[in-house]
Amino acid sequence: MLGVLCKVQAQTLNISKSVANITTTGDGTTASQSDVLQYTIIVNNLSALNITSATVFDNIPAGASYVAGSTTLNGIAAADVGGAMPFAITGGLINSPSYGAGILAPNASATITFRVKVTANGGSISNYATLQGIYSSANFIQGTNTVFTNLTADAGCSVVYQCTAITPEGSPADPLYYRFIKTLDKSNGQGGPILYDGENGPCFDAVSGAVIAGGLMDYVAAIAYDKTTNRIYFVNNYATNPAQDLCYVDLNASPVCARKFTGYPLEPNVSYSINRMAFASDGLGYAVTSHGDDLIQFSVSTVTGLPVITRLGPLINDATNGVNDVLGETGGDLFGDGSGKLYLIANSSKLYKINPATRVTTFLGGINPSPASSSNSIAIDPAGNVYIGGSYQDVYKVNLATMGGTSITGGAISNVWTSGDFTSCGFPVLSPALIANKTYRNTRGVPFVVGGDTVEYSIEVTNTGNINAPGVKLFDSVPSATAYIPNSTAMNGIGIADNSGVMPFAIAGGQYINSTGEQSGIVKPGAGNKVVVTFRAKTIADMYVCNQSRITLLDGDGNTIFVNSDDPAQPGSQNATCFYTSGVLATNSLNFSGSLANNQSLLKWTLQEDDNIAGYELEYSETPDHFKTTGKLTARHNGNIGSDYQFADKINTTADSRFYRLKIVQQNGRYTYSGIVFLSLKEVGMNVYPNPFHKEINVQLQLKMAEQLRFRLVDFYGKEVYTSAQSFSAGYHSVSLNVPAGCRPGMYVLEVSGPKGRLLQQKLLKK
Repeated sequence: MLGVLCKVQAQTLNISKSVANITTTGDGTTASQSDVLQYTIIVNNLSALNITSATVFDNIPAGASYVAGSTTLNGIAAADVGGAMPFAITGGLINSPSYGAGILAPNASATITFRVKVTANGGSISNYATLQGIYSSANFIQGTNTVFTNLTADAGCSVVYQCTAITPEGSPADPLYYRFIKTLDKSNGQGGPILYDGENGPCFDAVSGAVIAGGLMDYVAAIAYDKTTNRIYFVNNYATNPAQDLCYVDLNASPVCARKFTGYPLEPNVSYSINRMAFASDGLGYAVTSHGDDLIQFSVSTVTGLPVITRLGPLINDATNGVNDVLGETGGDLFGDGSGKLYLIANSSKLYKINPATRVTTFLGGINPSPASSSNSIAIDPAGNVYIGGSYQDVYKVNLATMGGTSITGGAISNVWTSGDFTSCGFPVLSPALIANKTYRNTRGVPFVVGGDTVEYSIEVTNTGNINAPGVKLFDSVPSATAYIPNSTAMNGIGIADNSGVMPFAIAGGQYINSTGEQSGIVKPGAGNKVVVTFRAKTIADMYVCNQSRITLLDGDGNTIFVNSDDPAQPGSQNATCFYTSGVLATNSLNFSGSLANNQSLLKWTLQEDDNIAGYELEYSETPDHFKTTGKLTARHNGNIGSDYQFADKINTTADSRFYRLKIVQQNGRYTYSGIVFLSLKEVGMNVYPNPFHKEINVQLQLKMAEQLRFRLVDFYGKEVYTSAQSFSAGYHSVSLNVPAGCRPGMYVLEVSGPKGRLLQQKLLKK
């Protein structure tokens, strides 16, 4: 369960990940499209105890496809699950050799390997795995290192082709429409030389080879380049006319010509017009009709040479789309990524992601500033740059990480063409990548937490990928050792109402989060677009409080993937955020000290903001335990002014050694204890008690004159973890120092200094 997951120590578990390029026999840091990569995960149990329920989660990275049947566990084939890699999505149990499922034996390892085929031709592929299990009766989760493979971009796929009018300023009103194939200069938006003249170029029947008189290209607003065959497929955009057959421009022919598959209409419904077309990294061509009424898949059989056309049906709005209806969009165009997914930018400048396998279409946000309307020409290069044109003399370059569009023409229109469509064979890695850091702070502004204090948790979710993440949810179960403060939750600084009295992100499945200004569920890339969720909880005394958030999103295939929050103060990744609460209940700035006068003990304490305190009981003992009440005082409730108290113990006056502590009782009946003050009739000079210490340090002082003293506690590395200054009169005193709850066990040095320099320096061991 979340909220109790911790990270095991490095001396208990070692988990690592590596990648190798099987195709090139290289180390996997570089690859090209179609190379095969092998990932290896090694888990070593370095402890003397079994790790049980050991489960590995490892999703197939964006830009690659799983090689079916390639997974092994300890050298033995591991069967795929539902056609998927057995450790993807919901994870899978692992084990040491000869042990049962989920068991990692002491001083033994488990090794997983699996292979993927690179389907992208630009960008970087990244991958990591997560291990979850039980060690020493405690749940834990730990991540591997992340491995990266930089892809060598295909230079040929950096070329963008366009279909233009006969004149730069032409439009569909021209009698020759969009008939001319050129390249696009990506630096300035200008057109290259004509590669095919659709008005006068040769045309043939693609099957019979017969010459076709007249041009085949009329108002072409949908083209798609296939690198494998070096063809630009197209279909004419005419609604209510005879169904338009699939055609292509053959760039291999000399001279370049156009060919038509007579009798093979891409869309038989003549009321639909096709103005969106692209190839995907799966090697198949796709077209979408103007209102998303039909998603069409096409290819050409290598056996028969004839088209294989599958009409898949209308696009389906993702449940997260809200008011954004892809079926209501017009115009725009398609491009593909390196994971076999399609993207549609409509005339509205809204971006949608399409899963061809399911037709589910997910809204990703809007391009801003947006290009002009009638942006029917769109293509992407291997670097992930999107180029947009249309029935206007301008070209925009869009950075998907920022969703910002910028004109590359500089306002010039010379040789900048109105166009029916752009196309390329760029298939970059496009993927969000979420990380979440979780921290806490004491609302009193002190670096430690005592029982009754209010802590504010802050969860920062950042998208380090290169495209918007849709459908992102955050789940956080309020730690059981705390009490949620109603209506204290906020996202990006704006309050979020509780859900029937429950912290809104603690409901089953969590709740959508979003970057400022984005639709619910969308997290934009970049630290400046991080989502910040805060909520507050009140602590109780003497508890070890751990909490962890889980962030989920749907991958391109509709599977839920997750990342757990991490405490950035801890090494490694996906660490729970934990702290100790001291035994003192919400007693701000408590100073508790004692002195001796005529064999009588005088106890003094000062407290700020004691409105939640009902009273104090002074307890006495001749040993550091077995205390009994020796006096009671009622709290004064002086607000922010602070309250000073003193108590003279006239009963216990004979013992040489006297121990005192305060029982601090709250208004609600809860109580806790202060540190212990130790008084002694013996000559002590200056003494520190106890050593080793746990939560508090008692300093005994014998002063010849009034002095102001500074107490300073530093850790083994010289970092100051506690400091305070107090004034004392001449005589004997005992001071209780409350050590911050976050101090780890180890060696510390206590320094006591006066106006004339250091009076004491003593090494102390914290248990």
